[in-house]
Amino acid sequence: MLHPRIHGGLLGDWSDREQREELERQGVKRIDMVVVELPDLLQAGESGPGLQDRFEVGGAAVLRSAARNPEWVTAICDLSDFPAVTRDMDSRSGRVGDEIRKRLAIKALLKRDDIDGVVILGAVIEGDTEHDDVIISHASRKAIDLAVELEKPVALGITGPGMSRLQAEARIERAKAAVESVVKQIKRLKEI
Repeated sequence: MLHPRIHGGLLGDWSDREQREELERQGVKRIDMVVVELPDLLQAGESGPGLQDRFEVGGAAVLRSAARNPEWVTAICDLSDFPAVTRDMDSRSGRVGDEIRKRLAIKALLKRDDIDGVVILGAVIEGDTEHDDVIISHASRKAIDLAVELEKPVALGITGPGMSRLQAEARIERAKAAVESVVKQIKRLKEI
């Protein structure tokens, strides 16, 4: 089991003043990035129930916590992603962009045996530029890339682009269709 300060540093909501102050009182430091390359257990010839549980210590536990907080932490589970992260950091004064953090979090979660699929939910609100079109097309492409790479269902439940905040709120129910899509895909895959 990992120390609570490590998990606090990974799971904290650093934008919440009250939570941040409590974490700081407890001596918890913010953790921005975790790099853990998971062993390919299937290539090692091992399989069976509980296999992942035997590896759910140390790096794997830290990676899981990091992947659950992509607003604040970059979770890298494949070293081949590191060059793209460093390029992004170079272009953003040392910070990793939201799109890369979220894509890497999804990838880390999909590598787990106990995660069968992922639904990406959100809304792309119209801004003063055409950036919202770029965001939605990039998110769509990356969702497909992850589904193909990791051979698990990934559904995109992001509404937009070109919507106002009110239009986005009116479309919240559409997220249900994305969840139902992944559930159907998972059921069909188990039948094969």
